[in-house]
Amino acid sequence: MIRVTWSYHFHDEHVKAAMFALDAYQLADLKHAREILAEFGASGLPVKLSRPLGSGLFEFKLRGEDTTARVFYCFMSGRRVVFLHSFIKKTQKTPGSDMKAARAKLAEAFAAEKIRLSEEVAKAKKEGENARRK
Repeated sequence: MIRVTWSYHFHDEHVKAAMFALDAYQLADLKHAREILAEFGASGLPVKLSRPLGSGLFEFKLRGEDTTARVFYCFMSGRRVVFLHSFIKKTQKTPGSDMKAARAKLAEAFAAEKIRLSEEVAKAKKEGENARRK
């Protein structure tokens, strides 16, 4: 089996800070999930570590020593994973405010991706035109 390399990105500084604050057990779960992702792809992630939430939003479930963290993420072209929102779970149900924040950041990430891809297409088109002129 060929291992696939993924790049990981933070949507903003808030999620970056939250992820750096995860405890050692949660970070170990995240490392394990990244290894599975590299080996088997997104479909190989077990439900105990990750689950789809619909419309391109996914959730890592990271169990810690005393707490459980949730990290919302999405996949982008070019084998990129974007961490969108993270929080420490304190109740059985995911708070609506955290879900709303994750979905809003997902929309922002998809909009930025659409712009990035259209710029890449325009650049490639221009380079193609320049190559034909030579």
